[in-house]
Amino acid sequence: MTTIFSIVKQYSKAIFLDQTRQLSTAPASYQPDVKAYAAGTLEVGGALQPSGLYVETIDDALLAGTITLDQHAEILNLNPDMPRRPQAQTAE
Repeated sequence: MTTIFSIVKQYSKAIFLDQTRQLSTAPASYQPDVKAYAAGTLEVGGALQPSGLYVETIDDALLAGTITLDQHAEILNLNPDMPRRPQAQTAE
């Protein structure tokens, strides 16, 4: 089954930003692409699709229970540059 990028983005938003859905409840065929999108390694039509998610956002999803510890590790392992991503900027 082919995944649709706009649906991958919506699942990612619900899981990582809104924290209204768990990754395990997304269709199994979409889960690898959602993880890759979160890691910033998803390619669509040969073009890399940056997610704009920070490591802290992925950590927050773990704390909120929308991803498991294993899923968190899988996402971070997909992109060796994850620890060097810029940190989220907070309003001062």
